[in-house]
Amino acid sequence: MAYQYESIGQYGPFILIGLVYLGVIGAITYPLELILSFLINQIVMVIL
Repeated sequence: MAYQYESIGQYGPFILIGLVYLGVIGAITYPLELILSFLINQIVMVIL
């Protein structure tokens, strides 16, 4: 049990940085995906 805790403590900062990194990427790409889907819908409506 102690060994698991030590390994988690060793890799804790990396896991934290990874989660923050993913959160930042998600926060940036989510609006972009919404804008892209909106533009694609507009283009499809114009074509049809």
